[in-house]
Amino acid sequence: MLYTRELLWRCMPINIALDAIRTRRGLKWGVPAMLLAVPYLYASSPVRVLIGNGAPGWLNLLVLLRG
Repeated sequence: MLYTRELLWRCMPINIALDAIRTRRGLKWGVPAMLLAVPYLYASSPVRVLIGNGAPGWLNLLVLLRG
């Protein structure tokens, strides 16, 4: 179980971005990352609605990338 958690922590795009932002060097990217989060949230909401209405299951992967 621990290995799976470590693998997911190192490979998931959201976790990689969060690790980069949380460093001192990454502080300058905090505000642009927050500004990107709002359109990303609005883009994933219609995908969730599509999945709920019977769209293909692979669209769940797009929602999972949100975090």
